[in-house]
Amino acid sequence: MSTQEQSELATVVRSALAEFAPGGARWVTDPAADDPERAAAWRVLADELQLAGLTLPERVGGAGDLSDAMVVATELGRALLHTPFAASTIRASVLLAAAGEDELLAQISAGEAVVAVADTSLDDADSLGGDLGRVISASDATHLIVPVAGGARLLAIADASVERLASVDPGWPEDRVTLSAAPARRIDVSEAAVSTARSAVLLAYAAEAVGVASGALDQTVEFVKQRVQFGEPIGSFQAVQHAAADMFVQVETAAALSRESAIALGLEGVVDEALAATTYLYCVKVAQAVAGQAIQLQGGIGFTWEHTTHRFFKRAAALQSMPTTPAPQRERLRVALREGQLT
Repeated sequence: MSTQEQSELATVVRSALAEFAPGGARWVTDPAADDPERAAAWRVLADELQLAGLTLPERVGGAGDLSDAMVVATELGRALLHTPFAASTIRASVLLAAAGEDELLAQISAGEAVVAVADTSLDDADSLGGDLGRVISASDATHLIVPVAGGARLLAIADASVERLASVDPGWPEDRVTLSAAPARRIDVSEAAVSTARSAVLLAYAAEAVGVASGALDQTVEFVKQRVQFGEPIGSFQAVQHAAADMFVQVETAAALSRESAIALGLEGVVDEALAATTYLYCVKVAQAVAGQAIQLQGGIGFTWEHTTHRFFKRAAALQSMPTTPAPQRERLRVALREGQLT
């Protein structure tokens, strides 16, 4: 898509997600309170906007590329809505396309299937058993990809045990998956495809972090325009202006890095995990910093669970604690620097 088309896509997605904006504290007593909104938002993206297959090959209904998908991921972050978009549309689709699984890809594109990807490897067998630990979007999935020696195995999520875990951000549910003699079909996935999929989903998390930071900034700007102290809107005070300006610079820098990294990774044949790791780590740090400053600038209300400000901070924390991040990504950067891959 052109820049203008991506801008229009962002506007359409933002408008569509507006009605699903989560509340402040309803999950204090019910950790699953956001689930209906998350499911409804995914149906809008998959059915009405037909974005579930955005990054898929054209032969199975795909219509975009990775940089287009980052636009959607950013708006999901801004709306604080966790859907299977990153796990299924981006990460799993890369693996399935490499394996030639066109039938399942077509089901993903049509919104009929959601595929989660485990990070824990198991011994290769026709029946899998073991604890996979945390698996993103497992509770939303119909299928699961499990890495094994020399490839991967595909199985129905119905053959797995999925347990909801406590999370720093209940709006970002975390699931633990356990397998016990689960029948699984082998799919041929190369190490290059695994690397590309991992890089792509890191950029998706980075884009969501940009959305989180942008949403926190927008909310803060509106607040300081309206909050009056000493007879003046606090946004007129120089200290507040400087803090907001710093937040703006951080958000715009992260957005530029996210956008350019997605374009670079989207180029045919380019697989750069160091670039993806750098982008992810930077954008998540920006989200944490901006969301923290948003709480400070909004004063007492920013600390209350009834307000939504703290949810930006919690989402940034959730993005920072992905199953394979950030420690492995920092290690990849360390190795890349040592071997002269980065300067």
